[in-house]
Amino acid sequence: MDKHVTLESCSLGEVRTWDYEEIYASLVDPDSGFDEPLLSAAGEEDSSRLPLLLQIAQLLDSEDRETVLTENPPPDFGGGLCLRNPLLRAIETKRSENVRLLLELGADPDGALRETQLFNARLLRRFTTIPYMRGPELWNPPTAEDVGSVPHEFIPLTEDELLKRREEGRVSTFWAEPRKTRIEVPLENGLLNSVVQAWASTAAILNQVRDSGADISHWQGSVAHELLPEEDELSPSALAISTPLHSAIAVDDMEMLQILVERFDVNSRAMVSGSLALTPVQYAVAIGRMEAFRILRAHRDADLNLLTPVSGVDLLHIAVATLGTEILDALADDVPVSKVPATALGHSLLHVACLPYKKQEVQASPKIVESIHDTRNMHWTRFRLPVPDHHRSQQCRDLDDETSRQAVICKNLVEELRPEELQRPDYCGNTPLH
Repeated sequence: MDKHVTLESCSLGEVRTWDYEEIYASLVDPDSGFDEPLLSAAGEEDSSRLPLLLQIAQLLDSEDRETVLTENPPPDFGGGLCLRNPLLRAIETKRSENVRLLLELGADPDGALRETQLFNARLLRRFTTIPYMRGPELWNPPTAEDVGSVPHEFIPLTEDELLKRREEGRVSTFWAEPRKTRIEVPLENGLLNSVVQAWASTAAILNQVRDSGADISHWQGSVAHELLPEEDELSPSALAISTPLHSAIAVDDMEMLQILVERFDVNSRAMVSGSLALTPVQYAVAIGRMEAFRILRAHRDADLNLLTPVSGVDLLHIAVATLGTEILDALADDVPVSKVPATALGHSLLHVACLPYKKQEVQASPKIVESIHDTRNMHWTRFRLPVPDHHRSQQCRDLDDETSRQAVICKNLVEELRPEELQRPDYCGNTPLH
């Protein structure tokens, strides 16, 4: 008998007559497409099928039952794969009744096991990628002391370090380590925490998850510290590579964001991400969410002067990098440009304004290739391999609209800053106008 075809018409008594392996297979083996029966049922508007499947799950031993409810990742989890489980599917599809059923029958209220969230945090944020097809290599994130204290305006790098960087030909963003990476996996991997995903769903589902015991501790206290947390002491919320506020900003849900800023620390950030840990207001500026920026900026507890961990990047650095003229105008009275410190790599606001946007601009301009190794792009990609010489154009590119906007910002900064700012060197010895 094909259990996948007849499961819906079976009674629990009939299922009890099956072999154990058949019972397990009825829950996790694909019955159509790539969705397992339990996973598929969790996302259905009609919740009539899910109770039977959950009753069948109760026939399994505790270890197998935990597996089908949490859907532990396969051994090759990562790369193009994502972790999926019934609870996260029900939250994603906004099936409140299914969420209730799953939580009542033992689904982990945090969305995934702590071990899985730890693996996910390492995979997406704390690994570096070595040459293509060789896989990820464990990367121990440096503390602020390793790269220079964040408040300092300049950190001296050794000639050997500079020489190695030039020889490798790597082009990286100014706000993250040269090998810092986000492996390109589906968006769902950034939402393994049920609370983070719930805020991109509905407030009612969030309340269900929270009332079931989901951990929210990391987003409620002050997280303005600069050092990275100890991994073995991290709670599920501290392991999340996003926060509820970031989730609401990402989906542009301003009504939800208004609720969130009163429930969570408005400056909360995913410290496990190291230098990629942006505050909500920094994130809003980085992805161009102007309304979110206004809401966060107006909050009584918002700290617009927080620097990113390790790299020491300020909100205005991000605004300049994205050519956010409207945001720069809005912040003119709050954060004078003359008071903004240089980053840990010695980049002043004027340095950032003068940087090329992406590596293609570096490749297209032979003079840039010789000495510039940073871009102002606020995105990050998996591989930053050396650019072969034969791929580099001998022609410098023409000016375009974005370059014109960049020139305007540079001009305004030059007029506002002291003359000595024009001679400030970054870690490569480059002045802003180099």
